[in-house]
Amino acid sequence: MVRLSAQKNMKQKKISLKYLVGFLLITIMNTPSQYANQASNYQDVLARLHAARSHSIISSPLYLILQQPEKQITLSLPVQLGDQVTVFKAYRVTHFTMNGLFPAKGGIRWDMSVNLDEVKALSLLMLLKCVLWNLPFSGGKGGIVCNPKELTDQAKELLMRAYTRALASNIGSDLDIPAPDIGTGEKEMLWMMDEYRSISGRLDYAVVTGKPIDRGGSYGRKAATGRGTAIFTLLGLDKLGIDRSSAAFAIQGFGNVAIHTAEYLDQQGCKITHLSDRSGTYYNPNGIPIPEAIQYKSKHKTLKGFQGAQQVKQDIIVASVDVLILAAGENAINTKNVHRVAARLIVEGANNPITVKAQSVLTDRKIMVLADILVNGGGVYVSFLEWLQNKQRRQWSLEEVNEKLDEQIYLLFNDVYELAQQKNITIRLAAYIIVLDKLQKRYEGNK
Repeated sequence: MVRLSAQKNMKQKKISLKYLVGFLLITIMNTPSQYANQASNYQDVLARLHAARSHSIISSPLYLILQQPEKQITLSLPVQLGDQVTVFKAYRVTHFTMNGLFPAKGGIRWDMSVNLDEVKALSLLMLLKCVLWNLPFSGGKGGIVCNPKELTDQAKELLMRAYTRALASNIGSDLDIPAPDIGTGEKEMLWMMDEYRSISGRLDYAVVTGKPIDRGGSYGRKAATGRGTAIFTLLGLDKLGIDRSSAAFAIQGFGNVAIHTAEYLDQQGCKITHLSDRSGTYYNPNGIPIPEAIQYKSKHKTLKGFQGAQQVKQDIIVASVDVLILAAGENAINTKNVHRVAARLIVEGANNPITVKAQSVLTDRKIMVLADILVNGGGVYVSFLEWLQNKQRRQWSLEEVNEKLDEQIYLLFNDVYELAQQKNITIRLAAYIIVLDKLQKRYEGNK
């Protein structure tokens, strides 16, 4: 039987050297020097809070509380993989639960780039997103430093179960509710739910979201972030007076969010001329055949070799298009490339893809940016619906879920856009002002 943790049932002599070597390696990979020359994602989010502060009703005590996470957990997870012990660095961060009144909500990211600054930033962004979308949650985020592509399914299961055991007292359907993120999916959520059941002695479907449909998942959950991103994109185009049928679209990244965004836009008759993934940028001036691209990516795990578009050397960020949808990672647009951006509308399907300094340049150039906390909240909104369905022991149809999601999108866009127009400010600043006002009301109503 393969053991879940090297901390139990193992002779001390056997584990000591392997544990030490693994711990040192994972620590070296996560030392601050690795990120010393990179902008702090967390400081970027704080800077945006600061910009909105003077426009909002937020009090000084609450503003001070928001500067730091409520809880940040750093873990070293020794996992027995065959004859060797590997130690994985892991995190879980929560923001502003008001001592548990509002359960934290947020995904678990598996990637070699995961670090505490990133997880803190994403946790704070989740708080802002949940509040903007009127959800009864606070912010949460988790991450494990690993390359899931190099792990077998057995290794992934052992790692997720070890992570769950380490966090067992900190998660729960009314405490902190994890979900999938980059590198994780339905299987990982099932392992987490099952391990939590082993520890707690009860099956609680609401302890995680992003589960398979037949195991308490919600229809529409997997496509929700991409669907929302696409609808916000079309709303932005309408406000700019750009004809969607003649506009050229570029989508950075071709993971879950990008695929569902592209699929929805394609169904609406939009012409997507540029796609990209880690293998490069792909271009077809007549429009990339999206169904074929999705099928190819599903089979080959990459767009490399796809015959429906030509691979080009140009960075997709500076492509000559009307609309640029960012659905990859953080800091995609920065001071090095912002002056070469050609798009008239930029949509943040990813979290924190534009640095603060780059945003300032885009604002000066009068390029509309639809901010992440507005655009990509569809996933957490349908996660809320999944959680609610689990709590109520029911399941809505796909049509019911999409109807609820679409209604929320239109309401939110109108509120944020109207404030931006009224104050002559950016969409992002308007969204942050609304969030801070809502946070103040939450704080006053529950302290």
